Amino acid sequence: MKLTFDPEEHIYERDGVRIPSVTEILAANGLSDFSNVPSDRLEYARCLGNAVHCGAELWEKGTLDPASVDEPTKKRLDQWLLFLNSAKEKEWTEGVALIEQTMSSVLGFAGKPDRIFYARKRAVIIDIKTGAKSHASELQTAGYEILVRELYEPIKKVARVC
Repeated sequence: MKLTFDPEEHIYERDGVRIPSVTEILAANGLSDFSNVPSDRLEYARCLGNAVHCGAELWEKGTLDPASVDEPTKKRLDQWLLFLNSAKEKEWTEGVALIEQTMSSVLGFAGKPDRIFYARKRAVIIDIKTGAKSHASELQTAGYEILVRELYEPIKKVARVC
């Protein structure tokens, strides 16, 4: 009963059965609608988001070559680094995790928070965003909170940040 994720199609499956993602649920309910955005702009945003997520992960692993980062990505990575410094001041970084995709066995949906910081039975769910703030982001992290609470039962308090 392994959950798999296809990053190209953004599809979760468990034993060959498609599992809805937090993002799909929001879109299906009209809470995240990009139908009026030109396809070339959506593709650019998708590629930029992927580059920033990849760059953040490589930086955290200590393997990022700064010369390989283009200017739009660098601007956003610089913001991520400022955020990480702020998180250290708040003592959020007792444990920083890049978690694998996970599924709610109670509600039957899947997702993958970008990062989770732990400190004293408290979790801070982080979703890295490269675009404008939206209410869908708040709902997305609320879905991730359900997953995190189910996965890590001793957590008493959860904060969500985009």
